[in-house]
Parts: sequence; structure tokens; C-alpha cells
Amino acid sequence: MVYLSQTKGLAAFVYGLALLGTPVSSSQTSLTPRQKKNGASPYTDTVSKYVDSLDKELWSINKNIHDNPELGYKEFKAHKLLTAYMKKQKGWKVTDTVGGIDTAFMAVFEGTGDGPVVSFNAEYDALEGLGHACGHNLIATASLGGALAAAEIMREEKLGGKVILFGTPAEESFGGKVKMLEAGVFKDAKIDISLISH
Repeated sequence: MVYLSQTKGLAAFVYGLALLGTPVSSSQTSLTPRQKKNGASPYTDTVSKYVDSLDKELWSINKNIHDNPELGYKEFKAHKLLTAYMKKQKGWKVTDTVGGIDTAFMAVFEGTGDGPVVSFNAEYDALEGLGHACGHNLIATASLGGALAAAEIMREEKLGGKVILFGTPAEESFGGKVKMLEAGVFKDAKIDISLISH
């Protein structure tokens, strides 16, 4: 399926971009990232296998959001689906509402110590009368898969840093991320790099 290959590619790309190129801090001297093999990220196979293992779950989430389109700031079903799913994931702490927005959330996975803070933005609002014509069901699912894969590598390799999945509502017309920015959500999280697929 096109969707699954895009998710795997995103997860591998995102982790390679966000964490593997970051120098290890002095507080992490015992943690040395694996060396690249033949110019490729040493984590690509692990990320691909992990995302493959989530195939049915990610597809179900994607389809659920697609089949239940909701307008900006009214994405209650998508919000509930994503936060409930993240609360079941080992090591993740979920804040159901951030920035004073009922349908915005933050899920955080902490590594073994200091390190980069990488965030993924999951959009899930739809267009009036058109549903998910812009594919926000895919954007939410790709960001979810990327965040989970990055956290899995951090867990396996005992890497420092944080992975944050932000639920970012109302992208199409009401500036949900702008309101979150104005409320200090991103600044308070001390983000080093923020990623989204669009």
C-alpha cells in the first residue's frame, strides 16, 4: 500500500534527520550512536520493522479519522482516538488538552537523559463538505508512526532526549498551531526540531 510505504519512509527519514545527526552531549558520553552502514542509517531496518509491526493499528487509526471527518476545533473523535491510543503506549505521558484548546494534546516520551527534543505534529481536521481532501488522516497517522518509531529507537538504544507528539487541531482555517504557539506550548516544551508531513 502507498500509505504504509510512506509511513515507513517518513519514520526512517524523521529519526535520521532529527536524532542521529545530533552530537552526543557530555552528559551522554557512555552513549555512542551506532555507526552508519554503507552510508545508510544504522536504525533504518529497526525503524522499518517496528513500523511494519504497527501496520494494522496505524491503518485502523488512519481509516477511523478518514471516515469521521471533523472541522477545526471540533475534532473530538480524532482527539479521543489518538489520546486513548497514546495512553496505551509504554513510556508515553499524555496531556489531554494543551494551549487552552480542547482538541489539542501532547504526548511525551523521555529517553535516558539529556538530549534533543524532537516533536511531530499530527493534524486531523477536515474540510467542510470535502472531508479529508487534504489527507489530514494521513498526516496524523504518519506523525504518530514517526513519533512511535523514534521513541522505540530511543528505548532500544538507551538514547537521551525526548519525543513529543502534538495533536494540532484546526490547521485548515483557524490556526490551531498559531494558538498553541501564542499559548507557549512549543516554547515550554523546549523543542529542538519540529516535524510534520504534509
